[in-house]
Amino acid sequence: MLGVDGSSAYNDVAVAAIAFTLFHVLDLWSDSPEPRLLIAAGLLAGFACAAKYTAFLAVPYAVVFVLRKTRTLRPATILVLCAAIPVIPWLVKNYLWFWNPVSPFFNHWFPNPYVTVSFENEYRATLASFARYRNWEVPLQITTFGSMSGFLGLKAAPGSSAPFGAVSATTAGKPVSTCPRSSSKQPVSV
Repeated sequence: MLGVDGSSAYNDVAVAAIAFTLFHVLDLWSDSPEPRLLIAAGLLAGFACAAKYTAFLAVPYAVVFVLRKTRTLRPATILVLCAAIPVIPWLVKNYLWFWNPVSPFFNHWFPNPYVTVSFENEYRATLASFARYRNWEVPLQITTFGSMSGFLGLKAAPGSSAPFGAVSATTAGKPVSTCPRSSSKQPVSV
C-alpha cells in the first residue's frame, strides 16, 4: 500500500512522515524540554510547510503545543524562528521566479504572467470536488470499490467485486485490470 500511495500521492507520504516525526519530537520534548528538541520540532514544522502548503498547520499545532506546555512565549518564538528557516527560501524562490510567494495560489493578490486567476479557480474547484460522489461516499469508494483511481491506489478490474479495490496488487508489474484472469474471475489482491 505504501508503494501505491507513494507513487500516486506525490509527496503526501513524505509529508505524513514529517508530521509523525514532528509529533514524536514534540512528545519527547514534553517529557524532557531540551532546547535542541525544540529546534528540531521547529525545523520539522517548517519543513512540512515547505514540502506541501497544506501542511502549514504543523507550525500552529507545534506552537500551541509548546505554549500549552510552557505558558511562556520564548520557547514558542524559538520554534517559529526555526520553522521559518526551511519555509523562507521557498517563498523567496517563488517570488523571484513567479512574482508570487505562494504560487500557484493567491494570484489575484500577486498578478503574474505565469499562473492566471482563472486557472487557480479551476484548480481549486477540481481539488475540492470528488466528481460524482458526495463527501460521505468517498471513503467507501476508495476503500471498498476502488472506483476513485487516481485519488488513491489502483482501480479494481471492471466487473470484479474486489473487496479492497484501493489495495489491489499487481502481478508481474501489470495492473490488476490487465492481468490474465482465471475462470473463477477472482481479482488478484494483497
